[in-house]
This record gives sequence, C-alpha cells and structure tokens, in this order.
Amino acid sequence: MFDDPYQAFSYKEWRSALYALPVFTPLAKWINPIRAQDQANSKPFQLMIAARHGFQVPPTLFTNNAYAVISASLLPNTIIYKPHNFFIFPPDHVIFTSETQKSDVRAAVESVAIAPGIYQPLVEKSYELRITAIGEHIFAARVNSQEKESTRVDWRQGQYNEMFDPIELEPEIEAKLLRMQQELGLSFGVYDFIVDADGGMWFLEVNPAGQYLWLEERLGLPISNALATELLR
Repeated sequence: MFDDPYQAFSYKEWRSALYALPVFTPLAKWINPIRAQDQANSKPFQLMIAARHGFQVPPTLFTNNAYAVISASLLPNTIIYKPHNFFIFPPDHVIFTSETQKSDVRAAVESVAIAPGIYQPLVEKSYELRITAIGEHIFAARVNSQEKESTRVDWRQGQYNEMFDPIELEPEIEAKLLRMQQELGLSFGVYDFIVDADGGMWFLEVNPAGQYLWLEERLGLPISNALATELLR
C-alpha cells in the first residue's frame, strides 16, 4: 500500500489504536460503529442488502477476468466499469465510473487482470438521487445529471455544477431505506440511485461516510443539525 515503510508502519499502528476505541468508550455514541462501517463499504455486500430490501439493482459482475465480462450474458455490449473503492492517483487523477464496450475490455485483458472491477449494464437515466439518511431523517436531492455530457455517466465529475434540487421521496421508499440502513448497522449513510425513463429506481451504492455539506449549503437541507441531534441522543 505504501512505498515508504515508515508510512506503512504508522498507518497500521493508527488503525489498530482506532479500532480499539469502542472497547475503552462503551458509553460513547458512534454515528457508525467502525466494524459496521467497514462491512457497509463493501460494494458486493451493499448490493446484496439492497436487493434483500426490495430495491432494484443492476445485474453486476465482480471480476478481473476480461473474458468473463465479454462472455457474460447478463451484460450487454455497452457497459459501465467502476472500482470498488474511491482512489486518487497522485497528484489528482480519479477513476470515475466510465462507459465502455465489451470490445474495449477484450483489448485490455492485461489491464483488467490487475484488480477486480465492477461491471454493470449502462442504465439509461432520467435523473439521479442523492439521499442522505441520518437516524430517522431523510434528505433527498434530485441530480439533473443528464443535462450535460460531462456528468451523464458520473455526476461527480461536475459535483459543483448547478444540477441539484430538493425532492420529496414517497413514504414507502423512505421506510425501506431506513430498514436497509438499520440492517447495515449504520446511523448515517449517503445513497445513490438512478431513476430511469419509466420512473424505476436503481440502487447504485451507499457511502457510510459520504459528503453532504455542499448540498446542505446549496439546498438549505438541515443535515448537520440532524447529525448533531443524532449525536446528542
């Protein structure tokens, strides 16, 4: 993970110390317990839990085998690739979700083999949803990602564009989301969904430590207040 052995040593020591904190603070309120957050960060685990709670999830292949992607009948010719984790290659190169073709995968067998990736059909979007759940509170934003080509596949490439609006979710969707969050063992989660042309919702992922402040400031959503209230509980 680290070229510098001193950095590797420091990282492991800090991680071990932080993981011990719950033992020494049994009465402390954790917004997300460490081990629950670690498990919830797993994309395969998220998709399984989302499907269990009745959310529609895209057919998904987790693999580093290019030939498995090419031959998979559940994947059409036009697909998306995304990594399991957010990562920045120094100094500032980020791997976003990207649209590709099976023919591109065929031409990159060795690159695909380097690490397992996530491969799904490209779902045509009407818009997207960014939903922040804290305790029993839900704050939802509509992401008009299809207005610009640069954000059509991954809206994070234009995160600070004017493309967000507050939106009310149906009560049954909110209830289902909170049940899912409870099973994940989280008090805080930021969820991403696609809404297709027929109004169908597709679960993409949940980030147990997702960003929200820019949405709070732009849309006036009282997310920080809800977070403080949850801590005070």
